[in-house]
Amino acid sequence: MTIKDVMLITGISKQNIRFYEKEGLLAPDRNRQNGYREYTNEDVDRLNEIKLYRKLDISLSDIKAIITGEMKLDDCMTKYSDFITMRMKQLDHARKMCDEVKEEYAHYSRINVPEKLEKIERLESEGERFANIMTDFITKAKGCMSGYFPKAVFFFEPHEPIMTKEDFTKELKRYGEQNDMKLEMVSESMAPIFVADDVVYMAQLELPRIGLTRLPIYVGYAQTLGFKFVYIYKYADINR
Repeated sequence: MTIKDVMLITGISKQNIRFYEKEGLLAPDRNRQNGYREYTNEDVDRLNEIKLYRKLDISLSDIKAIITGEMKLDDCMTKYSDFITMRMKQLDHARKMCDEVKEEYAHYSRINVPEKLEKIERLESEGERFANIMTDFITKAKGCMSGYFPKAVFFFEPHEPIMTKEDFTKELKRYGEQNDMKLEMVSESMAPIFVADDVVYMAQLELPRIGLTRLPIYVGYAQTLGFKFVYIYKYADINR
């Protein structure tokens, strides 16, 4: 089969198929006479398998681990199921708070803001998560709501969910080690700042896809979504 045939069967774009090949998830044979790739039914099955796992938001690194046998499928599914359950729990606290605010306003035409903030802070101290507002200044300063973002210097996909500032630091250091980058943390947070090769950078997690648009994240719940891409920006560009 040609790549066009595979595209029609799987619904996966040519660009994605080539990317999966580059990542070592697929290795089609080549025709010895013309050098073109020749795809088999097994390749189609593999692509559909990749498609299923990506639909479940499983990272490419974990998909590769499943394919190579480094990770058991049931272990991977448990890992992601636990992660989704944790996210659902976190979002449920926010949903309940929205309902509380709505009900209080309906009864009294006002809300007790200090009381609500105190409750949120208590829940956060117990390990629950609400939206991180610490980088709101970036949205205003760079006009992010109008669609402008500073150009990312590079990006990568984390190996594990980034749920805490410690997770973020761990993934940045892992990336640095893998790419022979001497990396020194300046500020650990969900928008960490670090120095690499005498250049100051800020890292940001990515928002979920909106249509065909992929946006880097600055504020909101998406900062705890886990397996999205990490975008790296020059700190000077963000604060210009």
